[in-house]
Amino acid sequence: MEHKSTPGPSEQDSHRLRRVLTLREAVALGVGGTIGGGIFVLVGAAAGVVDTLSHGHCLVHIGGS
Repeated sequence: MEHKSTPGPSEQDSHRLRRVLTLREAVALGVGGTIGGGIFVLVGAAAGVVDTLSHGHCLVHIGGS
């Protein structure tokens, strides 16, 4: 299914891209944004858990002792 857009006065040049966003692409953009946002939330929650632990205890594990 091809969408036809009417070029405006400034879009008469044949070297410009058409502005077309299908329903499938819009849904994929929304789902990708939701999943991507969820990943950052999980990283933030994990950082909060690590912050509540004893800092000395974390340094012992990082230092390998």
